[in-house]
Amino acid sequence: MGTQLQLYTSLFQNNPDAVYIIDMHGNLTGVNAAAEQLLGYAASELLRMI
Repeated sequence: MGTQLQLYTSLFQNNPDAVYIIDMHGNLTGVNAAAEQLLGYAASELLRMI
C-alpha cells in the first residue's frame, strides 16, 4: 500500500497541471504547486478561503 500512496503523492505534487483535492462534502482539502501558481495563492491560503 505504501508504494501506491507514494505514486499518488508523486503524481499530485509533480503534475504540471493544477490539481485540486475535494472531499465528498465539496470541501477543498488540497492543491498542488501548479494550482498555487495559477491562482496566485499559497495552498494554506486557498484552504482557508474556500
